[in-house]
Amino acid sequence: MSIRRFLAPATSAEHLQAQLRDQESLFGMEILGIGLCQTVDSPPLKNNFVDVASRLSSSLPDLEVQIVAKEVADNDAELTNFFNALATKSSIIDNSIVSIDDVEQQIVLFRTLAGNPPIPQPPSELTPTLPDYATGILGASNGVPWGKCERIPGMDAYIGMMPDRSRLFRNLRDPDGNSMNVLYYECKFDIDNDGSGGNADNDPFHQSDTSLHDVRGQALNASKVPFAVVPLDRSQSKVKRPGLCDFGKGLGLGIGDVGIAFWRGNSRGTVRSCPFIYGDAGPANKIGEGSVHLANALGINSDPVSGGLDSSTIRRLGKGIAHIAFPGSGRASLIKGRVLKSALIPDQIQARAEQLFASFLHQS
Repeated sequence: MSIRRFLAPATSAEHLQAQLRDQESLFGMEILGIGLCQTVDSPPLKNNFVDVASRLSSSLPDLEVQIVAKEVADNDAELTNFFNALATKSSIIDNSIVSIDDVEQQIVLFRTLAGNPPIPQPPSELTPTLPDYATGILGASNGVPWGKCERIPGMDAYIGMMPDRSRLFRNLRDPDGNSMNVLYYECKFDIDNDGSGGNADNDPFHQSDTSLHDVRGQALNASKVPFAVVPLDRSQSKVKRPGLCDFGKGLGLGIGDVGIAFWRGNSRGTVRSCPFIYGDAGPANKIGEGSVHLANALGINSDPVSGGLDSSTIRRLGKGIAHIAFPGSGRASLIKGRVLKSALIPDQIQARAEQLFASFLHQS
């Protein structure tokens, strides 16, 4: 769950940016969104607010605020180009109307990613149909090497998959120059409320444990840790349907590995992204489930009873949540014992995922 904090009036974009950085440094909590609250008084009172949740990772870049020029905000094509360009070098947190010097302004809140610009790749017939929000971020011109991927037999049969929107990249180079594989898929998003955070929303399917635990041995808190669910392999489930590929045995992806998810529900505006860890195992025949925290970060309704995006919704929209996953990326950080733990939780998920994503966009 996120907590709302109200801010003092901001006199400039720079002042607002300083306020936000102070919020994170003073309270040690990560800002997930920003907005403007207006009372029903006459004249109304207006206050900027932020939604904060979870403990702030020391590895997160500082928040930055940029005002969106009115001529850009009023033009759909220019606004889309603006966000696509920003998303190639930044992790966009939110896009909202706020009050600056008593004037309502549209701003974008983001964190700049470290590293060199991506290496553009040639177009390829293997490129799947990308969701409208990802044509820039995950396009060949932004470094995604679609010419080095292959289709994955058995992925489309998973409940929750967008048809023909999965690819596997083999033998790419990771940040250390070693071989790595990368998995792309687009699917629905169910809400996972399992773990140590309790069940305040009365989720009838809530379980107190998760497949992965933090470094202290505690089950993950779905409201504080961005995690996704990986389907059980055939060796783990007697009900797995014939023809479905195994994520573990077939694709090399398992509990503790990391990835980055992308989503935008509207046809314009902010593309949300969030690094995550595969922290729970789920139904063998379904794909597309993530924690309350991951849903909040992507701007998805996180109510475990009524939230998420089901298969019929993504079919109607013509798009699902795009996932870039890195098989084997968390294996070295796993700590085996009475329970399976990861040294990446809570502070290293984002740094590890963004490091690998940067390498993914820098293939020669």
